[in-house]
Amino acid sequence: MLSFHIIPFVALAFSLQAALVQSAATWLGCINSAGAAGTGYNLATSAACIAQCSGSTYALFIAKAVSIPTTNCYCTSSDISAIYYLSLSTTATTCASITQAAVYRTDTTFTYQGCAAGAALNILGATATAVSAPAQCLSLCASYRNAFFTPLGVTYQCVCGDPTLSISFVACASGLYYVYTHPADAAASGLARRKRHLEVEERMKRSQMIRERGWDCPKGMQACNVKGAADTWECIDPKSDLETCGGCAYGDYIKGLNNTPSSGMDCSTLPGVYRGSVTCSDGRCEAYACKRGWTLEGGICVKSLTVQL
Repeated sequence: MLSFHIIPFVALAFSLQAALVQSAATWLGCINSAGAAGTGYNLATSAACIAQCSGSTYALFIAKAVSIPTTNCYCTSSDISAIYYLSLSTTATTCASITQAAVYRTDTTFTYQGCAAGAALNILGATATAVSAPAQCLSLCASYRNAFFTPLGVTYQCVCGDPTLSISFVACASGLYYVYTHPADAAASGLARRKRHLEVEERMKRSQMIRERGWDCPKGMQACNVKGAADTWECIDPKSDLETCGGCAYGDYIKGLNNTPSSGMDCSTLPGVYRGSVTCSDGRCEAYACKRGWTLEGGICVKSLTVQL
């Protein structure tokens, strides 16, 4: 009977944890109001604008001065060109009336933290990805704790990361990064989605190959060219096959192509290895005995140096 009480409790714990990861709107910066476009509305507050635009990627809100402009809320899912982004004089998330439009991502688990230089964030050496819009950066970084983007020309540079942030933020300006964080649970959920996406892509590629060839190798094996035989293939296990370890020694088999690049190696040809003293383990050649004059280092044989005094 005890197990029947535990199972619902565990399920409830997971459901409560999932409920804690909630999405909401977040501020993405101020742009020149000339760049505001989309389906237009006349609304009193940014909150009303965000609610109106819940079905779109972005809500763009222009604060009125008296009654100008008449249309001051725009809903759009189109990319927002980086050329419209403006430098600000304060760290506040309010934009000037009439001349500036506040940009909001209507639905995300990320929250805006502030702006900072790449050096302060310690991301100058990180790999940056060019994206067409801020929302694309947040999606790209879904499996990370932090997302950073900076307007650059007509596009944006996006960097993802996991470090804990402990810096002082400054007013957003040209060359600085907009900084966003979201909870670990949200990052874990994003990682799971990315893994599922990659698995789907791999299945689609595999299905395409099967349709083109009319056959397929068993799971875990790879179709490889056969040396000296045109348009001929064999199925090998790249993780354990001694003569084609790590991939296809003579190239992957692709129907009609005989000269595809090599992706594996013949472990038996490694220099300095004593005959029969090498294996292919998890796609990597590993020697365990070397010829005289050679030294075993990290699974490979290295020529010994003789120093004469």
